[in-house]
This record gives sequence, C-alpha cells and structure tokens, in this order.
Amino acid sequence: MKRRLLIISASLVALLAVAAGYWFLVVRPGQQPQTQPNIDTSPKTNVTVGKASAPVEIVIYLDLLCPDCRRAHEQVIPRITKDYVTTGKARLKYKMLGTYGPESVAASNGAYCAHAQGKFFAFVEAGYQAQAHASGGGSGSTSDVSPFTNLGLTKIARASGVSLPAWQACTEAASYTDSILNHKKEVLATGGYGTPHFIINGKGYNGAPPYDVFVPVINAALEAAKTQPERK
Repeated sequence: MKRRLLIISASLVALLAVAAGYWFLVVRPGQQPQTQPNIDTSPKTNVTVGKASAPVEIVIYLDLLCPDCRRAHEQVIPRITKDYVTTGKARLKYKMLGTYGPESVAASNGAYCAHAQGKFFAFVEAGYQAQAHASGGGSGSTSDVSPFTNLGLTKIARASGVSLPAWQACTEAASYTDSILNHKKEVLATGGYGTPHFIINGKGYNGAPPYDVFVPVINAALEAAKTQPERK
C-alpha cells in the first residue's frame, strides 16, 4: 500500500512539473508577440543547425552567464536536436545575449569570435562547463571569482581550441556588441522577459522547462507549417 502511494505521489509530482512548465513556457500572459519581430539574419551572428528547408525554425537566445540557459543547453536542446533536427523537422538558430551586463556581452562576443573560427559550439560548451564549475555544479567547488573575466574567457577560448591571437584581436574589437544588444529587442518583441528564450516559427516562449513541455509546442508548429509554403 505504501509503495502504491509513493508511486501515485511521484506521478502527481511529475504531472505538476510538466503542467507548471507548460504554463511558464506557453500559457503565461503577455508572452505572445504583438507584431512579428525584425529578426537579424546575418550569418555572423546566427549559428544554424539543421536543414534550411525544415518546416519549423527554432531560434534560441542564450547567455553564458545564465544558469537556466546551461540547463537548457544540457537537458533540453540535445533532445530537441535528436527528435526534430536530425529528422529534418526543425532547424535551430542560436543567438547570444548580454543579459547580465558587461561580462555577458564580452562572453557573447567571445562566442561569436569563436564562431568566426568554426568553434562556436566548443566555446559555448566550455563556457557552460566553466559556469558549472564556478557554481559547484561541476566537479569543482563553488567560487566567488567569475569565470567570465577577461582571463576566464581566455581560458574558455583556449579550451575550445581557437587560435588565440586571432580570437583575442576579435574580442578586443568587440565587433558583435551592437548585434548582441539588438538581439534583446528581438526577445522583447516576442514577449520575452528573461533567458533562455525561444522563438518557434515566429512565436516567443520563455524559460527552460522540461523537454516534454516543448513537444506539444513543436508538434503544433509542425501541424501549422503543413498549411504554409515549403521553406527553400
């Protein structure tokens, strides 16, 4: 009897978690866009994965200093990639934000400078590993020293395998700052108020709830896309 009650309780907790995530991601008031955002399409600040002809486009806004973004990077995005991107149903477009101030902007510049060398994902992975280590979420202990100082970003860059002289020259120029700040406007245009943020076929969704919450949203976008002209 006790075991049965424990199973029922665990099931209820799981259902409540999914329901709460659905509310946070989809239902929460004021989240849908009033107008279609003017999305920057520059290849220098858009990192895409998947077929260009995929019927669903998922724009992902991340910040390397954001713990929820790290959770999405580790737990949610890989499953979306496996179930929807590798099957040709969706494509991903990554964009970096500067939500947490100057260090965020510098980290995002660093990611784009790594992208110029084909090392965007290696840099993002190294960045989230550094964040996890500093917060105690990795193998190390917590630290009061930010991993996203100039020295910290250089360590992240080195771990990602970039050519350091070219990367350092790029980050010193801070050429991507305007684009990074403009990405925030895109988020706000679709009802965004935090990180991470997702735009799925033009509609904005906040937060990083469990993967199961994304499934009906993406499936609905796939159904809606059937009535639209095919992407080319």
